[in-house]
Amino acid sequence: MKARNIHTYLLIGAIALLPGVTVAQAQSTQTAAKHSASAEGDITTVTVFGKLKPPTNSLTIDRSSASSCGFMSSSGSGSDGYVRRVIRDESDDYRFSTRSPYGDASNEYNVFYLRDRVRDGGGRSIGGGCGPADFGFAAGRAHIEARDTTMREAVDLYNAGKYPKSLAMFQKSYSKIGYHEAALMIAKMHLYGVGTEKNVPEAIRWYEKLALQPNRSSYKTTSDYMTPMVEASMTLAKIYLIGFDVPKDPKAVRKWFDRAYDVGYAPAGKTLGDMYYFGYDTPRDLGKAVKHYTDTASHGYAPAQYALANILYSGEETIKAAPKKALDWYWHAAKQKHPGATYAVARAYDLGENVKADPDRALSLYKEAAIGGDGDAQNALGTYFYNGQILPKDQVMARKWFEAAAVRGQADGMFNLGVMMMKGEGGETDHTKAYAWLTLAQKAGHPNAEAVLKILEGRMTPTEKAAAEALLAPQA
Repeated sequence: MKARNIHTYLLIGAIALLPGVTVAQAQSTQTAAKHSASAEGDITTVTVFGKLKPPTNSLTIDRSSASSCGFMSSSGSGSDGYVRRVIRDESDDYRFSTRSPYGDASNEYNVFYLRDRVRDGGGRSIGGGCGPADFGFAAGRAHIEARDTTMREAVDLYNAGKYPKSLAMFQKSYSKIGYHEAALMIAKMHLYGVGTEKNVPEAIRWYEKLALQPNRSSYKTTSDYMTPMVEASMTLAKIYLIGFDVPKDPKAVRKWFDRAYDVGYAPAGKTLGDMYYFGYDTPRDLGKAVKHYTDTASHGYAPAQYALANILYSGEETIKAAPKKALDWYWHAAKQKHPGATYAVARAYDLGENVKADPDRALSLYKEAAIGGDGDAQNALGTYFYNGQILPKDQVMARKWFEAAAVRGQADGMFNLGVMMMKGEGGETDHTKAYAWLTLAQKAGHPNAEAVLKILEGRMTPTEKAAAEALLAPQA
């Protein structure tokens, strides 16, 4: 099983927002359109019985759940503005126009619905969920958002470097529409002191306001897509993780990672598993770690599938070994091109563990994992070239793949590279670098490194030894 490390990073980085059309551009475009319409008259307009045909704006809403009536979202929905589409249904009965949200009174179905009939003539349930007020709210919101320019203007001001004015416009945009993106920008600007004095408590207030918005999804999904709500939750976790102008708070860290996972961010669930697995600021709890890994893995997140498989492969503490189940999880992760999982599947075919041995398929998977950056696979591929197994013998290629594995800290790769450098195989002889790589292999626990080092020392000149010691010395 390969060791895994928990990595923590502060979510700082540049704010990347696509610049919108400037106000001046929008005005000039609008003016040109008016002139064009005036000049061409009715020639270019669509008419129906002598009247202008209104836009056919409509939404797809599932009325079976009250959560579907939570239209407070910033998910785009085409010409209807930013009105929430929770669940789509192909039936026209589930569509309505934002210009007549209560339906057409001449349509008997709509009359039944507006009277909140529980069932139609065929016994089907048509009531419950969204009511007329919900439809009216959605239509009104679409009408406002279709004409709102505050978010675009705030972004334009930010890109122009007019940060105080940009902040004021983001605040106006949030108060007017409640854009999640606006709240996120306000929080960031307070966190880093952009356009205002740095104010971490105020930033935290805005992040919490956004992170604690109702999660209106009617079913749980997980992905690695970072929505504004997810980013707010993850940033809060990292603020308390490193103590960014606040005391470190492990409980708050787990709380906000848990919130990020709850609103659908799979990496947060994997991180929680890592925290319990490695005992980061909390007692190590393998049971909780496996629970988080399993839950996240079941939603298709490859790193969690790989972590769970590593535990099941040989077993740990109270978790019994289940190599067949581990291989199944490796397969799921490998299908998503996870390099470590791909290597594990390749090894199974190489050794015939719980599958029929297939050297050709193993080599193919080793290649895929090696190209993906897995150190174990890179070392394995190096041995194929070194020994001439299936592949033609090629010491130059072997040395390249051993070096690729070595720079990733793979113990066998460091040892093999050191031996080839000592012997001058696949390239020039280099006792200094060979000594350095063999020393690192020894520290990584390679069983043969110490014996080879003794042989190498007997061949080295005082100058080479001094150069090797300098190479291994900590850099100031």
